[in-house]
Amino acid sequence: PESSAHAALNDPVDRSLRGESEGAAGMLAPRWGAVAFRALLFRVGGQRFAMPLIALHSVALFEQQATVLPGQPQWQIGIVHYRDQCLRIADTASLLGLSDSGRSTPRYLLVLGEGQWALACDRIDDAIEVSGDAVRWRQAEGPVQWLVGILVDSLAAVLDPWIIEQELGMDHA
Repeated sequence: PESSAHAALNDPVDRSLRGESEGAAGMLAPRWGAVAFRALLFRVGGQRFAMPLIALHSVALFEQQATVLPGQPQWQIGIVHYRDQCLRIADTASLLGLSDSGRSTPRYLLVLGEGQWALACDRIDDAIEVSGDAVRWRQAEGPVQWLVGILVDSLAAVLDPWIIEQELGMDHA
């Protein structure tokens, strides 16, 4: 039988995964990082990132021109029609403060949560199994809350998509 912790990690509606627990040496690991999890490795502006797969609704090719909305924030690329609904697209490079040099046009969309928002990325690398001790979790809260750690082997920055949704108001769209 599945443990309740394992079942909670597989339940995309379980909001308790968003909290943090203090791990070894005072490092702050999100609850979903307390046990092994699968992560998607991807690239934006030449930088490597990882995100837990349980947070992703889907991954899509960014093939169509986004419609820019009047008054939209600078970090928002626009909207596209995706699976019979409007999908808002966030410019991940802009959100993370990456420079324009070396940036290419995003080719993929990482569709989050209920499928109303997506993060644009340049390249999808791989889906991997990650144990909690394979991540160097942040030691204190910083200015960018959704950067929660670094994968030690690949030096990919680990992003928390639930915090991204909360901070950008994506969870209320």
